Amino acid sequence: MEHLRSTQTYRAIGAELAAQFAPRAAEWDKSRSYPWPNVAAMTDAGLMGMTIPKAFGGQGASFFDVVTVVEEVAKACTLSARILVEVKNGLLPIIIDEVAHQWLLDHPGEEVSVDLEACALRLPKNGGTYRFEIDEFSRHCLMQGVDEMGYLQAQSEAINKFEQDYGRY
Repeated sequence: MEHLRSTQTYRAIGAELAAQFAPRAAEWDKSRSYPWPNVAAMTDAGLMGMTIPKAFGGQGASFFDVVTVVEEVAKACTLSARILVEVKNGLLPIIIDEVAHQWLLDHPGEEVSVDLEACALRLPKNGGTYRFEIDEFSRHCLMQGVDEMGYLQAQSEAINKFEQDYGRY
């Protein structure tokens, strides 16, 4: 029953945002501008990182909840809905070797430690330490606590200046 309340709440949030986005949706498409105000509104509504578990500071929403919000937002602004789809929610898959993978399968629910700075996965109970590779941009974003959207938002002045100096495509 709680899941249905959660989904209904997310549907209402999505519908409210859709009503807010609708008046400018065509303008965003026509000008090929990025809808920064919509991104801010979705962030303020708690929709960025919504699938991250509550224990880790997220909303703990289901993927069905995400689809529900995307559906509502897309009714008014497909660009904003696409942004919700493309947000990685602070998750980054890593590739580990077969030994570490098997250990994780053999110990479901066991808490592990990820040292992002050292690019190392540490398994408890003498499970060992395993290095992994990660691209520098993703590592930077995670270390700074931002996703791609947050990174771009921080660059908005430079992006606007570039567009003014060189025009839009």
